[in-house]
Amino acid sequence: MSFVDALPESELWIGELRPVRLSCGRVLLVRTEAGVFAYEDRCPHLGLPLSSGTLEGDTLTISGSGDSFSVGTQKAAVVCGNVPTANATVYLISSVLMPKM
Repeated sequence: MSFVDALPESELWIGELRPVRLSCGRVLLVRTEAGVFAYEDRCPHLGLPLSSGTLEGDTLTISGSGDSFSVGTQKAAVVCGNVPTANATVYLISSVLMPKM
């Protein structure tokens, strides 16, 4: 199992969207009351960056398409135009957020 350092856990606030560039590409880290989640920073429907969207509670609305989805549930997945994007499990190791894609 390989991990990639994304950023210190203390730098991601609840309600924040944070795009990061990793060796696997651009990843969007999202922190809600339920935890930290990571998604490919690209809407597979229109190719728009998810990071340009807005987060209200656990609802991420994608700018440009207006599509929205819930993050923070066990079955959460980014679906834009009925096309799912890649998501990742985020591990907290020594206070560093590490997505595994």
